[in-house]
Amino acid sequence: MFERKEALFDFFLLSEEAFVLFKDLVLEKLDLDGSERAIIHKVEDFKNKFRRMPTVKELELLKERPVSDLRGLDSNVLSKEFLDFIRNEAIKRWVISVADKLEKKKVKVEELFEDVRELVNDFTSKDLRLKQLGDMVDKVLERMLEPPETEIISTGIKSLDEVLYGGIRKGEFLCVIAPPGRGKTMSLINFCYGALLTRKNILFITLELSEEQIIARFIRRISQKSRKEIRLDLEGTKGILYRFLDVAGKLFVCYFKPHILTADEILIILERASYHLKEPIDLVIIDYFDRMKMPSRFEYRVACGFLIDYLRDIAIEKHLAMVSATQANRASLQAKIITEEFVSESFKKIENSDIVLSLNRTQKDEEHNTGKFIVLKNREWGNVGANIPVLIDWERSYIGDLKYDSSTISEGEAGSV
Repeated sequence: MFERKEALFDFFLLSEEAFVLFKDLVLEKLDLDGSERAIIHKVEDFKNKFRRMPTVKELELLKERPVSDLRGLDSNVLSKEFLDFIRNEAIKRWVISVADKLEKKKVKVEELFEDVRELVNDFTSKDLRLKQLGDMVDKVLERMLEPPETEIISTGIKSLDEVLYGGIRKGEFLCVIAPPGRGKTMSLINFCYGALLTRKNILFITLELSEEQIIARFIRRISQKSRKEIRLDLEGTKGILYRFLDVAGKLFVCYFKPHILTADEILIILERASYHLKEPIDLVIIDYFDRMKMPSRFEYRVACGFLIDYLRDIAIEKHLAMVSATQANRASLQAKIITEEFVSESFKKIENSDIVLSLNRTQKDEEHNTGKFIVLKNREWGNVGANIPVLIDWERSYIGDLKYDSSTISEGEAGSV
């Protein structure tokens, strides 16, 4: 394997950083010959015995042949070349294995994406870049004090945006918790509406309601009209919708049957949407992630955490925000305030999310068309326990802000489109 890359192999055997970081990758990802494997194990035994890497002379004794002259070569450059070499060889081997599976007609798309993700994760975790404090101060301060507008996704609820210091950041995963039938989907639709108003592009994935049902709710939210009001003024409703579409961001809605969609398939859908738009997607909304296919190699409680981690990885990798919802458990039906203890199935849903909100509605709230969001977690900005009272108009799929004059907001929004 290393016959034409002897210098890189010798660098690997002499550099403690390279040996510690890349030994497993070399052994697992490359088709080494017997002598190469033998010298790696000899060097490992030497390191364990003497608590250091061998010198050039000592390595020559272990290899029983001369070592490449590495004097004057930059170790950072060698490290990068070495990692590139391992990555390229691993990819070649993967391509050959895929070709073999294709020929035998034994290819499953999900397995291919699992393999790719494993390759990417392996090399990403080893390709370390240390950042020194002094080099980063100005850049980080600038982003803290004046974060770019393109980085923040408004929820459309002013009080909630204030608590979240502007809204949801790209690279974050936000989860809404509520009991069945209390407004999870409505919350997601209203967050989506707020983002559309600021011209963000959105992918809305529904795993419960049909595409037509979701779009019908969007029509009611945008037009601020109930079904009865739409029937009485169909042309007026169309006018509002088309004016809104002229000034808003773009929205894709797609339906998947429950427990089939994987995180890797979301990457495919994102690529299709971005290709269609010729622009990136800013926000992905999943209604809701409990109904996705969980990683099969884990029991459900642990799988929930891994799934959220996968979704957060997508948010970071694709530079977008990820928003979803989850069910509260049966005991939450009697609770006045939904807290972390009421999350269903797995506490990993709380642990692995960046922002967690609960939507709370008492009997009195339902009578007065009100409710409140409670911030249960905000990894970056705090304000845990913050209470955001809202107006909830079920017939119009509307969630408004009680801190402000809700009638003014409603008329202003309708007039602006």
